[in-house]
Amino acid sequence: MAWRLTQAPGYSFLAALVYSLTSVTQIVAPDGDFQFGKFFDSRRLYVVAVWDDAPHLAALTFLPLVILFLARSIQTRRAVYCAAAALCIALAALASAFGPVMVVLAAVCLLFVLRREEWPGNLLLVAGIGAWGWAIAAPFLSPSLMRAIREVNAARDGRWARLRHSRS
Repeated sequence: MAWRLTQAPGYSFLAALVYSLTSVTQIVAPDGDFQFGKFFDSRRLYVVAVWDDAPHLAALTFLPLVILFLARSIQTRRAVYCAAAALCIALAALASAFGPVMVVLAAVCLLFVLRREEWPGNLLLVAGIGAWGWAIAAPFLSPSLMRAIREVNAARDGRWARLRHSRS
């Protein structure tokens, strides 16, 4: 993906290496008193180990593949890319509950930039791939996550019912 975006894999690798070995976020949003010594701390390792952010990072790892395969699905309409996109969506959903949220945001962005003149067909294609990915992942999701999804939907429906009732 870096090759397609920059046409310079060496510079892309170097940028990723610098980003991974430093804590650039300490300049933008410092934790406590900012010190340049903290710039070279392994903040990402700390976040993954102490705050247990590994599932979110795992879902984030699948996001470039989702974007790549969704883009290829929209551009070529080939079944192999649709299947690969659905599988990557399922893996992102299984890794973290934030995976599907990231996928939806990426899919909406892709719908606005790829083959815009065919957006109704693209929307149906992307929705179908997303449903396929969810169907792959759903049997393996934890019961507590499924219960949380059901409770959030019930609470949302209750709020809308109260809102409609209060307006009438």
